[in-house]
Amino acid sequence: MCKSMIPIWVNTIATNSSAGTIPITLNVTTERLKVPMSIASFSIPLGATINLTGAALYKTILAFFCS
Repeated sequence: MCKSMIPIWVNTIATNSSAGTIPITLNVTTERLKVPMSIASFSIPLGATINLTGAALYKTILAFFCS
């Protein structure tokens, strides 16, 4: 499993962009790891969007406790 993800890691290190790795991540996930396209096409872009700022979890917890 870890060897299958090497192209994702190399692209992530080279581009330093979560949005730039989405096509390669979708390809590796669906073809090598055999994850259904319906699951991968929903969860991978969602994960990249949530982690754009790196503070999504903090903001979620803050909104939960402030309300």
